[in-house]
Parts: sequence; structure tokens; C-alpha cells
Amino acid sequence: MSTEFPRTSALLNAVELANSAPSPGRRRWQWRVSDSALHLHAETNLIGCGAGLHYAQISLAAQGWGTVVTRFPDPLAPNRVATVEALDQREPTTDAVVLATAALTRLTARDGSTRAMSPTLLRTLIAIAGRYGVALHALTELDVGLDTLLALTTVNPDRRAARLATGEAVAAVLLAAETSGVRAELLGSGRMVWRARALLARAMALGAGTPQAVLRAAH
Repeated sequence: MSTEFPRTSALLNAVELANSAPSPGRRRWQWRVSDSALHLHAETNLIGCGAGLHYAQISLAAQGWGTVVTRFPDPLAPNRVATVEALDQREPTTDAVVLATAALTRLTARDGSTRAMSPTLLRTLIAIAGRYGVALHALTELDVGLDTLLALTTVNPDRRAARLATGEAVAAVLLAAETSGVRAELLGSGRMVWRARALLARAMALGAGTPQAVLRAAH
């Protein structure tokens, strides 16, 4: 592919996909686009912000752009959360295209069929979350015929960095589940979240870390 392909179009596409990322609340982040990079700014909702950061990278990879991500690049500007620089153009991998497609279609209507969470997939999701320094815990049994609740916890004392990493892990885990045929979602509020928090309190007593987010995988 030619490196003369305009980065601006790719960056704008990445912002569009990033703004559709799962979030536990209202989107409270902003993207600024330069000639070759995206600059992510946010004051609150860093979990949603982190999910958007992951989606932006997925979009650029699927469009054939290599990226370098710098998180919290300026200590004097704490609301400048990350910079995503598009470096060079290359042939996109099949995995990148599959993930971007899953991100685009994750919220669209499906035929209602979904696989149950398996021990093998759970181990895969635990490994994926671990790449971001985030621990993933199953709070309910996998084989009881009910939805599976998954908690994400961190031990990083830097709260902002921990929440941003949690958001990246949330997006990566949800897309991995989606591409495996398991429907999953980030819980933001409601009775299910309170139930999950009660279960998570037990895990915290065993040293699981600070709770950050709860996911539900439909059976």
C-alpha cells in the first residue's frame, strides 16, 4: 500500500468508531485530530475513555495503519489521556479486520442465538485482560444455565491509569467474546450491578484488588 494515503481520513474513521465504544456512562472525552495523530482528552469516565482508545487502535489497524500509543503523555496536562500516532501504512491483518467488524456490529440486532461462556474462553479472556494489567474474575458459575458475571479489578495505585487500562481491557474482552460467539455487555447500572458488587465484595476479601467494572455474558 502507498504511504501517501491520507492519514486524516483514517484518523477521522477511527474517531467515529471510538465514539461507539462501550461506556458505563455518558461519553465525556474528546478527540483532537492532527496531521498524523489522535489526541484523547478527558476529565471523567476514564473507563469509557479507555474503551474508545482501544476502538481507535482497532480502526486504524483495520485500515492498515501501524500505531504508537502514548498514555498520559504530559504530566502537566492530566486531562490529556493519550496520543495515538499513525506511523506507516501496511496490509491489514485478518485479525484486525475481524475485530473492527465486530466493533461495528456489536450493538446491532442479532438472531438471538449465543454460545455460553466456556472455561476455555474464560481463560482466554483472563489472559486478554491481563495484557492491560487488569484481573478478570468469574463471579458466577459457568455451568448453571444462568448469565455469567465477570468482574474486572486492578491493583495499580494510580487511579486514572487503572481506570483507563480497565476500559481498554473491557473493550478487548467484549470483542474477544463477540468473535467467539458469546454475547457480552458492560453493566452500568441497575439491580444486576448491585448483585455483582455483592459477589465482588467476597472476591475483594481474598485480595482481588480494586473493583472497576462488571460484565455480563448471556447464556
